[in-house]
Amino acid sequence: MASRQSLRAVEYVLPEKKELFISGGSGMALIEARVVGMNLTPDPNRASVIVSLTAVVPTLAGRTQWDVNSVWTWQRNNWFLDPHDPRAILADMSDVRPREAVAKYTQEIDSTLQLLQERIDLGTIVQGDSLRREIPIKYSGSLPLSIDFPIPSPFLDVSPDLPQGVTHQSKHIVLLINGDGWVGPFNVPLTLRFRYEAATVERVLRVTGDIFAPVTFRQEPSDQPIREGQPVSVFIKNNTGEPRSIRYVTVDNKFRIVRQPSLLGAQEEGEVVLELRPGQVPDQLSVVFDSPFSGRDTYAYTFRK
Repeated sequence: MASRQSLRAVEYVLPEKKELFISGGSGMALIEARVVGMNLTPDPNRASVIVSLTAVVPTLAGRTQWDVNSVWTWQRNNWFLDPHDPRAILADMSDVRPREAVAKYTQEIDSTLQLLQERIDLGTIVQGDSLRREIPIKYSGSLPLSIDFPIPSPFLDVSPDLPQGVTHQSKHIVLLINGDGWVGPFNVPLTLRFRYEAATVERVLRVTGDIFAPVTFRQEPSDQPIREGQPVSVFIKNNTGEPRSIRYVTVDNKFRIVRQPSLLGAQEEGEVVLELRPGQVPDQLSVVFDSPFSGRDTYAYTFRK
């Protein structure tokens, strides 16, 4: 509290608790306290008083105002503040950034942050590949910013270019692509949320591309559990434009392989027939091709159990 207002405020505190009140001060420059309401309690000598407080907040270079509830006691023919914990009087101010501060920070971020590229076409990405792309930005604000998504993406992520977050030194943010999280074309209006404490500003980055799966799998039957001794089929499709010969299929000896293809033509599907061995739990099937394509020779499928 400001020293003059602090002395005036102490006059309204129970005499035996004045020292507690002074010691519990927050160092905030509280310049005005005004009673705006009162609620009676079952005890006629106690009341819940709503007080409007005005304080100087250095981070705002100005004033802010908020309401608090406090307990007052009737003694010596007058009402006195009974501060069980004087810090609670300022709890609304210390625990939650004032609305004025949030508005000020939001305005600063919004006026100083710009995506210099609002669209990016990633082209064709092979399933399983991970990519990193830099998105240029311009930011001249004084607040370090974090980035997140209001709605998470299964295959896209974003991070600042610096360990301390987005700052005035940042030239770009980093877009991360996980090719395992999607198959097929995508056109995503990716909402980026830049944050400083409770202040947030959103920007939209349009991300397009196509995640290509050279090999895909499907399991039949797809809606029934796998049981010992009963056949289950896994269909392997070669989605490329060239035939692919298979070296071998492995299931870690958890299944007996009844039948398997040795060659998959272009855009052709082949069937692997399996029977679960006694006491085994289905896990994964891997197919190994004679020659690598799209950067690998082994493709795996995890069974639906």
